[in-house]
Amino acid sequence: MRCEITLFEPIGGDRSRTDVVVRLIDVIYRYYGLDGVMSLHNLPDWAGQDFSDLLAAAGFEIDGVVRGQIRQADIVVNDLCPFKAVKAGRGDVFATGWLNAMVRLVAPACAGNPMSNTAHQKLTEQVREEIARSRPLEPILLTQEGDELVENPPSPQNSNYLVGHTRDETELLLPKNSESLLVGVHRYCEGRIYRHRATRLLDALVCCKCHLRVPMLTDTYSFDDLRDGAPVAQKTQRFLHRLALSSHL
Repeated sequence: MRCEITLFEPIGGDRSRTDVVVRLIDVIYRYYGLDGVMSLHNLPDWAGQDFSDLLAAAGFEIDGVVRGQIRQADIVVNDLCPFKAVKAGRGDVFATGWLNAMVRLVAPACAGNPMSNTAHQKLTEQVREEIARSRPLEPILLTQEGDELVENPPSPQNSNYLVGHTRDETELLLPKNSESLLVGVHRYCEGRIYRHRATRLLDALVCCKCHLRVPMLTDTYSFDDLRDGAPVAQKTQRFLHRLALSSHL
Protein backbone atom coordinates (compact mmCIF):
# COMPACT_ATOMS: atom_id res chain seq x y z
CA MET A 1 0.00 0.00 0.00
CA ARG A 2 1.31 3.43 -0.89
CA CYS A 3 2.46 5.58 2.00
CA GLU A 4 0.16 8.49 2.83
CA ILE A 5 2.81 11.21 2.74
CA THR A 6 1.49 14.75 2.59
CA LEU A 7 2.92 16.38 -0.53
CA PHE A 8 3.39 20.13 -0.54
CA GLU A 9 3.35 22.55 -3.42
CA PRO A 10 6.62 24.55 -3.59
CA ILE A 11 4.63 27.77 -3.82
CA GLY A 12 1.75 28.41 -1.47
CA GLY A 13 1.15 26.98 1.98
CA ASP A 14 3.43 27.31 4.96
CA ARG A 15 5.84 24.39 5.16
CA SER A 16 7.41 25.83 8.32
CA ARG A 17 4.29 24.76 10.23
CA THR A 18 4.94 21.13 9.35
CA ASP A 19 7.23 18.81 11.32
CA VAL A 20 10.83 19.04 10.05
CA VAL A 21 11.10 15.25 9.80
CA VAL A 22 7.99 15.02 7.60
CA ARG A 23 9.35 17.82 5.44
CA LEU A 24 12.73 16.15 5.01
CA ILE A 25 11.20 12.86 3.89
CA ASP A 26 8.63 14.66 1.77
CA VAL A 27 11.06 16.71 -0.29
CA ILE A 28 13.42 13.79 -0.95
CA TYR A 29 10.51 11.46 -1.70
CA ARG A 30 9.11 13.87 -4.25
CA TYR A 31 12.31 14.85 -6.04
CA TYR A 32 14.39 11.70 -5.65
CA GLY A 33 11.95 8.84 -5.50
CA LEU A 34 8.76 9.68 -7.34
CA ASP A 35 10.23 10.55 -10.72
CA GLY A 36 12.62 7.60 -10.67
CA VAL A 37 15.64 9.82 -11.28
CA MET A 38 18.36 8.86 -8.80
CA SER A 39 19.76 12.35 -8.38
CA LEU A 40 19.19 14.99 -5.73
CA HIS A 41 20.32 17.83 -7.98
CA ASN A 42 16.63 18.17 -8.89
CA LEU A 43 15.85 19.46 -5.40
CA PRO A 44 14.25 22.92 -5.62
CA ASP A 45 15.82 25.99 -4.02
CA TRP A 46 13.08 26.17 -1.39
CA ALA A 47 14.30 22.82 -0.01
CA GLY A 48 17.18 24.79 1.48
CA GLN A 49 14.81 26.24 4.08
CA ASP A 50 13.62 22.73 5.00
CA PHE A 51 17.24 21.68 5.49
CA SER A 52 18.01 24.83 7.47
CA ASP A 53 15.09 24.13 9.83
CA LEU A 54 16.24 20.51 10.17
CA LEU A 55 19.71 21.63 11.22
CA ALA A 56 18.23 24.08 13.72
CA ALA A 57 16.09 21.30 15.22
CA ALA A 58 19.26 19.22 15.60
CA GLY A 59 20.94 22.00 17.57
CA PHE A 60 23.22 23.48 14.91
CA GLU A 61 23.77 27.24 15.12
CA ILE A 62 24.08 28.28 11.49
CA ASP A 63 23.09 31.27 9.38
CA GLY A 64 21.42 29.29 6.66
CA VAL A 65 21.71 26.72 3.88
CA VAL A 66 22.70 27.46 0.27
CA ARG A 67 23.53 25.46 -2.81
CA GLY A 68 27.14 24.40 -3.16
CA GLN A 69 29.76 21.92 -2.06
CA ILE A 70 32.32 21.91 0.74
CA ARG A 71 35.67 20.19 0.31
CA GLN A 72 37.98 19.08 3.07
CA ALA A 73 41.36 17.60 2.20
CA ASP A 74 40.18 17.27 -1.43
CA ILE A 75 37.17 15.23 -0.34
CA VAL A 76 33.65 16.53 -1.01
CA VAL A 77 31.87 16.60 2.35
CA ASN A 78 28.38 16.80 0.82
CA ASP A 79 28.74 14.37 -2.05
CA LEU A 80 25.00 13.61 -2.09
CA CYS A 81 23.17 16.69 -0.84
CA PRO A 82 23.50 19.71 -3.19
CA PHE A 83 23.17 22.14 -0.26
CA LYS A 84 25.71 23.26 2.33
CA ALA A 85 25.36 24.98 5.71
CA VAL A 86 26.96 28.40 6.18
CA LYS A 87 27.92 30.36 9.28
CA ALA A 88 29.57 33.78 9.45
CA GLY A 89 30.01 33.77 5.69
CA ARG A 90 31.82 30.44 5.57
CA GLY A 91 30.79 26.87 4.96
CA ASP A 92 30.21 24.89 8.14
CA VAL A 93 31.91 21.53 7.57
CA PHE A 94 30.35 19.56 10.40
CA ALA A 95 26.80 20.85 9.88
CA THR A 96 27.09 20.17 6.15
CA GLY A 97 28.48 16.69 6.76
CA TRP A 98 25.63 15.92 9.17
CA LEU A 99 23.03 17.17 6.67
CA ASN A 100 24.58 15.07 3.92
CA ALA A 101 24.51 12.01 6.19
CA MET A 102 20.83 12.58 6.97
CA VAL A 103 20.02 12.81 3.27
CA ARG A 104 22.00 9.60 2.76
CA LEU A 105 19.92 7.97 5.50
CA VAL A 106 16.60 8.99 3.94
CA ALA A 107 17.26 8.74 0.19
CA PRO A 108 17.51 4.93 -0.22
CA ALA A 109 14.15 4.43 1.50
CA CYS A 110 12.58 7.00 -0.81
CA ALA A 111 13.94 5.36 -3.95
CA GLY A 112 11.82 2.22 -3.67
CA ASN A 113 8.35 3.46 -4.58
CA PRO A 114 5.74 3.03 -3.42
CA MET A 115 6.79 3.41 0.24
CA SER A 116 4.64 1.55 2.74
CA ASN A 117 3.23 3.18 5.85
CA THR A 118 5.37 0.87 7.95
CA ALA A 119 8.52 1.88 6.09
CA HIS A 120 7.63 5.55 6.43
CA GLN A 121 7.06 5.20 10.16
CA LYS A 122 10.36 3.37 10.63
CA LEU A 123 12.22 5.99 8.63
CA THR A 124 10.60 8.79 10.61
CA GLU A 125 11.71 7.19 13.88
CA GLN A 126 15.27 6.81 12.60
CA VAL A 127 15.44 10.48 11.64
CA ARG A 128 14.02 11.58 15.00
CA GLU A 129 16.56 9.46 16.85
CA GLU A 130 19.44 11.02 14.94
CA ILE A 131 18.10 14.53 15.57
CA ALA A 132 17.90 13.82 19.31
CA ARG A 133 21.38 12.25 19.33
CA SER A 134 22.89 15.21 17.49
CA ARG A 135 21.72 17.90 19.90
CA PRO A 136 24.73 19.33 21.73
CA LEU A 137 25.11 19.73 25.47
CA GLU A 138 23.06 22.63 26.83
CA PRO A 139 25.46 25.46 27.81
CA ILE A 140 26.54 25.46 31.46
CA LEU A 141 26.71 28.83 33.23
CA LEU A 142 30.13 29.38 34.78
CA THR A 143 29.89 32.95 36.12
CA GLN A 144 27.25 35.51 36.98
CA GLU A 145 28.65 37.63 34.15
CA GLY A 146 27.41 35.09 31.62
CA ASP A 147 30.47 32.99 30.81
CA GLU A 148 29.27 29.62 29.52
CA LEU A 149 30.80 26.23 28.92
CA VAL A 150 29.75 24.28 25.82
CA GLU A 151 30.89 20.87 24.66
CA ASN A 152 34.00 20.32 22.61
CA PRO A 153 32.57 19.66 19.13
CA PRO A 154 32.72 15.94 18.27
CA SER A 155 34.68 14.75 15.27
CA PRO A 156 33.28 12.53 12.52
CA GLN A 157 34.24 8.88 12.84
CA ASN A 158 35.51 7.46 9.55
CA SER A 159 33.72 10.26 7.67
CA ASN A 160 30.48 9.49 9.55
CA TYR A 161 28.98 12.71 10.88
CA LEU A 162 26.13 11.00 12.73
CA VAL A 163 27.91 10.90 16.08
CA GLY A 164 26.84 11.18 19.70
CA HIS A 165 27.38 14.26 21.85
CA THR A 166 28.27 15.09 25.43
CA ARG A 167 25.37 14.66 27.86
CA ASP A 168 24.79 15.82 31.42
CA GLU A 169 25.53 12.31 32.66
CA THR A 170 28.88 12.21 30.81
CA GLU A 171 31.73 11.62 33.24
CA LEU A 172 34.08 14.47 34.11
CA LEU A 173 37.46 12.91 34.73
CA LEU A 174 39.55 14.08 37.66
CA PRO A 175 42.97 15.50 36.80
CA LYS A 176 45.94 13.89 38.48
CA ASN A 177 48.89 15.88 39.75
CA SER A 178 49.82 18.49 37.14
CA GLU A 179 47.78 17.17 34.22
CA SER A 180 45.11 19.21 32.42
CA LEU A 181 41.94 17.66 31.06
CA LEU A 182 39.89 19.16 28.24
CA VAL A 183 36.32 19.83 29.44
CA GLY A 184 34.79 21.91 26.67
CA VAL A 185 34.80 25.29 24.96
CA HIS A 186 34.27 28.83 26.27
CA ARG A 187 31.16 29.96 24.41
CA TYR A 188 31.63 33.07 22.22
CA CYS A 189 35.31 33.31 23.18
CA GLU A 190 35.75 29.84 21.61
CA GLY A 191 38.82 29.07 23.71
CA ARG A 192 39.21 25.53 25.00
CA ILE A 193 38.53 25.07 28.70
CA TYR A 194 40.68 22.68 30.73
CA ARG A 195 40.30 21.28 34.22
CA HIS A 196 43.33 21.67 36.50
CA ARG A 197 44.11 20.72 40.08
CA ALA A 198 44.27 23.91 42.12
CA THR A 199 44.07 23.24 45.87
CA ARG A 200 43.23 20.38 48.21
CA LEU A 201 39.52 21.17 47.89
CA LEU A 202 39.29 22.88 44.52
CA ASP A 203 40.02 22.35 40.87
CA ALA A 204 39.91 25.15 38.32
CA LEU A 205 38.37 25.54 34.89
CA VAL A 206 40.74 27.64 32.78
CA CYS A 207 40.20 29.02 29.29
CA CYS A 208 43.38 28.78 27.23
CA LYS A 209 42.37 31.77 25.07
CA CYS A 210 41.08 34.51 27.39
CA HIS A 211 42.45 32.95 30.62
CA LEU A 212 39.11 32.94 32.40
CA ARG A 213 39.59 30.98 35.64
CA VAL A 214 36.63 29.49 37.48
CA PRO A 215 37.17 27.48 40.70
CA MET A 216 35.15 24.31 41.10
CA LEU A 217 34.81 21.61 43.74
CA THR A 218 37.00 18.56 43.31
CA ASP A 219 34.00 16.25 43.86
CA THR A 220 32.49 17.21 40.51
CA TYR A 221 32.13 13.98 38.58
CA SER A 222 29.75 14.78 35.71
CA PHE A 223 28.49 17.71 33.67
CA ASP A 224 25.26 17.44 35.63
CA ASP A 225 27.22 18.08 38.86
CA LEU A 226 28.76 21.09 37.16
CA ARG A 227 25.39 22.40 36.02
CA ASP A 228 23.58 21.90 39.34
CA GLY A 229 21.80 25.11 40.36
CA ALA A 230 23.75 28.37 40.41
CA PRO A 231 26.74 29.42 38.27
CA VAL A 232 29.81 27.30 39.03
CA ALA A 233 31.83 30.21 40.47
CA GLN A 234 28.97 31.26 42.75
CA LYS A 235 28.43 27.71 44.06
CA THR A 236 32.12 27.43 44.85
CA GLN A 237 32.13 30.72 46.75
CA ARG A 238 29.11 29.60 48.77
CA PHE A 239 30.91 26.39 49.68
CA LEU A 240 34.04 28.25 50.76
CA HIS A 241 31.93 30.68 52.80
CA ARG A 242 30.16 27.82 54.61
CA LEU A 243 33.53 26.16 55.20
CA ALA A 244 34.94 29.34 56.70
CA LEU A 245 31.95 29.72 59.00
CA SER A 246 32.15 26.15 60.23
CA SER A 247 35.87 26.50 61.01
CA HIS A 248 35.04 29.37 63.38
CA LEU A 249 32.40 27.43 65.32
